[in-house]
Amino acid sequence: MLSNSSGIQQPTANKYLGVLSDLEIIEREVPVTEDKPLKSKKGLYKIKDEFFQFWFRFVFPRRAELEMDNVDTVIENIKQEIPDYLSFIYEKIAREIVMNNTGLFFNFERQGRWWDKNEEIDIVGLSEEKNAILFGEAKWSRRLVGVKVFEELRAKAKKVEWGDEKTARFYVLFSRRGFTKGMIDLAAKEGASLFRGDEIISFSRPTGTAK
Repeated sequence: MLSNSSGIQQPTANKYLGVLSDLEIIEREVPVTEDKPLKSKKGLYKIKDEFFQFWFRFVFPRRAELEMDNVDTVIENIKQEIPDYLSFIYEKIAREIVMNNTGLFFNFERQGRWWDKNEEIDIVGLSEEKNAILFGEAKWSRRLVGVKVFEELRAKAKKVEWGDEKTARFYVLFSRRGFTKGMIDLAAKEGASLFRGDEIISFSRPTGTAK
């Protein structure tokens, strides 16, 4: 719990979290499939503001070095860590792209991340009205995304407890670089959509899905 790790008493910690939330510096996130998100025990607080994210990720831990004017060293270290940071940012962008392309899929009633103790899915969109669910992964890598990523996504999707045997399932992959020929061929066969950067390069609607 936050109070245990910070040493701040629970009532005081809750007050600070409320203030930071009101200022839109942090936000509470729960798996998108939670029926009662406000009462969920799976909630995680994360920094929402991009400036604060960058500051606490790269600048705050290196204050001593900056005070000693080791700016060049700090910049080189940041350059090495930037790809991991951009991977996180790309996930957020991918969720926005999905929201802006509901015409390709369906209108979401909820959209966000899903996780349990061992697995995480970057993008999950739901519609009870359409009885449809979308699963997506975003990969900020210089490598072409291949079949393995898609198979891993489908395996994780099976662990998501939502819907029934009639639920329409959409799959979408995002890649910074692009996709292998095998993945492009499989996407057309299995009904998956592929985005390179923010541009769709392959769209296939699974049989029997919501419209």
